[in-house]
Amino acid sequence: MKKKYVLILVFSLIIFFLGKNVIILQLNNKNEYISNFKSKIHPNIKSFLKKTVFRNYALKNELKSKNNEIIYLNNELKILHELNSGKIFFNKTLTSKNEKNFNLKKYFIPHPKLIYNSPTIKWNYIDDYEDKIVVAISSGKLFFFDKKNLFTENLNFKILKSNLHDFVKISHEKSFADTIKDILIEDKKIYVSFVREVTNNCYGNAILEASMNLNEINFDYLFKNDECIIDTRTNLHELNPNVNYGQLNQSGGRIAKVNNEIFFTIGNYRSWPIAQNKDSIFGKIIKINLENKKFKTLSMGHRNPQGLFYLLEKNLLFTSEHGPKGGDEINLIKLNGTEKIQNFGYPISSYGDHYDGKYRDEAPLFKSHSKYGFIEPIFYFKEGNIGPSEILINKNNSLILSSLKAQKLYFFKIDDEVNKLNIFNEIDIGERIRDIIEINKDSYLLSLENTPSIGFLENLN
Repeated sequence: MKKKYVLILVFSLIIFFLGKNVIILQLNNKNEYISNFKSKIHPNIKSFLKKTVFRNYALKNELKSKNNEIIYLNNELKILHELNSGKIFFNKTLTSKNEKNFNLKKYFIPHPKLIYNSPTIKWNYIDDYEDKIVVAISSGKLFFFDKKNLFTENLNFKILKSNLHDFVKISHEKSFADTIKDILIEDKKIYVSFVREVTNNCYGNAILEASMNLNEINFDYLFKNDECIIDTRTNLHELNPNVNYGQLNQSGGRIAKVNNEIFFTIGNYRSWPIAQNKDSIFGKIIKINLENKKFKTLSMGHRNPQGLFYLLEKNLLFTSEHGPKGGDEINLIKLNGTEKIQNFGYPISSYGDHYDGKYRDEAPLFKSHSKYGFIEPIFYFKEGNIGPSEILINKNNSLILSSLKAQKLYFFKIDDEVNKLNIFNEIDIGERIRDIIEINKDSYLLSLENTPSIGFLENLN
């Protein structure tokens, strides 16, 4: 009797597996017999089998199909972008918060295909040189085009030959390592800042300089320092906002030239206490003498200064800064009559909070600067993070702040005493804005990194 049940069980299993394979084959139309068999099965039965007995198989097939479709579309996008570098693909009128109309045109930038596998480093920096615009992309390539091409359908990028790759050796596996952080062209000189690997997996900021030449540029160091912070991320593409260790995205790197000096922002690399250590260059803004290459600390207590602008008429330096969770700031550094290092308080004071909401003795983030002997920001964003990037003061004497997370331009009125800023307008650009320069009165060039692209914004009023 027991033997009979065993035989029935074995026979049932054989029938089940044969039936399963038959239906799998018929679902995939493998041969003529199965196709005929398929045509005889009622649609409701086929649907039932797919949703029950063969549900996992069907889902795996569907997932595989969708993944293949995504890969195909991404490859098509890369090819399309590469083929259309420099060409216009967007031309629309945008209405600002105070109902002013602006026209925005976007042109593709010639990023290498590998850059798309590291979306965090589609960074671009721009500056003008005579009748040209120079573009530096994060991977260490330079391009230029004629300004007049902004009024055509194609920017017609040209490669600017240089030895930049001797210094900026980007690794696409290490998202923030060895990446360009800013360019500046002034007085027939070009300056490039980047994150430098000082020793193995230990990083700091550096600046290169060269004579500006559209045929070929030969860079050498203007500034480098042996102090470095170890990048201790376990996953080089992931950031942990709750841990105090070296993370290269908080490196600053903005440069501005004033007479015979270069001002340079250096972030704290998410090493909190180091911004209050006077013996460290991290979390500081320094000034570098162009003749003797020596530097002095101008200000300290910074987290990640991403924008820098010098106002000649008032001899003031504006800087924008990323707060922790909330508390993004605009700070004002006074350059008249003081050699004292100006302290902006981080990480003792900040209007933001740690991402996990916990208190830390080494980074208390008190909600006052002046109470603890620090300089208050001239403006801070009370709600959430906007991700401030570059600052400029335009020909109308308005301060413009670009943003990454908020993807907006913010327009501020500056009072006569320059001790207060008020937002009077906003424009939603719809992409992360890394850099901005003024072309003419009320027209601006933007480096946009979601696409990535160059944006040409004109005031129509």
